[in-house]
Amino acid sequence: MAKKKFVVGCFDTEDTLFPAVKKVRTEGYKIQDVYTPFAVHGLDHALGMRETSLHTAGFIYGITGTTTAISCISWIFTKDWPLDIGGKPHFALQLGFQLCLS
Repeated sequence: MAKKKFVVGCFDTEDTLFPAVKKVRTEGYKIQDVYTPFAVHGLDHALGMRETSLHTAGFIYGITGTTTAISCISWIFTKDWPLDIGGKPHFALQLGFQLCLS
């Protein structure tokens, strides 16, 4: 069974961390993880990590949630529980858009 080797380093500042990460990567070692007590900007790029698709997923989930909420509200106000309040339309979203455009 092969023995696994680990290297642990402790650095005080970002100025010493970045050159050490670059040197270890140029030597051919793969860095599994780096723990820091605060965010170090640019460290993910220095480690060779690819960019996440979290921003794309957040945009898709946001659009889906907004569409679901507006659809639910419009169905409730027009079909399920329409209220006559001062003769105004049941779902006045279109009226609001018209007022903004004029």
